[in-house]
Amino acid sequence: MTSSWRQTLRNAIHQRNDYLRCFLSEFAGTFILVLLLDSMVASATFSQMMPNGDRKHGHDQVHVALGAALAVMMGVFAAAPSGANLNPAVSVAFMFLGELSPLKTMVYMLAQYLGAFVASATIFVVFRDTLDLYDGGNRTVTGASATAGIWATYPSGEHLSITTLFLDQILSTFILMFILLAIVDPKGWKVPKNQVPLYVGALIASIVFSLGYTTGAAMNPARDLMPRLFTLMAGWGTETFSIREYRWFFIPVIGSHLGAIFGAMFYQVFVGAHWEEDTALLVKHRNLEVDTTEFRTPVTTRVSERFGGGNSNEKVPLHSYERDGA
Repeated sequence: MTSSWRQTLRNAIHQRNDYLRCFLSEFAGTFILVLLLDSMVASATFSQMMPNGDRKHGHDQVHVALGAALAVMMGVFAAAPSGANLNPAVSVAFMFLGELSPLKTMVYMLAQYLGAFVASATIFVVFRDTLDLYDGGNRTVTGASATAGIWATYPSGEHLSITTLFLDQILSTFILMFILLAIVDPKGWKVPKNQVPLYVGALIASIVFSLGYTTGAAMNPARDLMPRLFTLMAGWGTETFSIREYRWFFIPVIGSHLGAIFGAMFYQVFVGAHWEEDTALLVKHRNLEVDTTEFRTPVTTRVSERFGGGNSNEKVPLHSYERDGA
């Protein structure tokens, strides 16, 4: 029987190399995330045009928050094979927790940065005509017809100090990582795997609603740095980096990484370290002598697929037991 074209394609390109599979997954997911997110900002920006040529000021916060949530949700749905990090700060935090090796972390980050850059170029091509109508071909970072903010984040006002901007980025990414770990922790609320993107989207909406004013809540170095680099190359000039005397562009990168690491650390301190451990793990790691006759009811746990791979319905016996009545 002749194979379908899909089977033929699979046979030709299927990859068993886990690093390459994760690279492709993270690239695709980040591409979709940035494409939808920045296109949403473009739509919000261009909708400010009025018939008399004037511009409305500011974006509809509901539009931005819900659009960001949906963009992240779709990106997560698209990148299941790799666990859908889609964010270098998140990947480094998982490495900090020992969930990703340094090499795989680098693979993830490379895919994320490349996916964000390609998405930025795609948005430029799709919106080129409307962009020319909006700014008359004069690409600017600040001012009434500024459009650089479609791609990267910028401070909302000159009144904001560098310290405030830095703390804003650390805090928003801290919350992102802390709650993200709460969502995927198999010992917590046990969110079904196929619902994780929905909860992550709700998390993004909450953060943007609450902390989006100051800088736009970047929380993702790939989503901010690579689109900023693209605008530098595509006609917006060096002001994309030189704004605030070169003291802004690195804040969404460094601040996000610090915030994610702090969020991961604080989750372990306040939540993760306090779950009851399985008896088998206690025996293995602490060499405790346990009278297993006291334990009768076998327990199983769903395979954790936070980082990709495996069958979400597979049950794995822990060969441990819980006390009757516990």
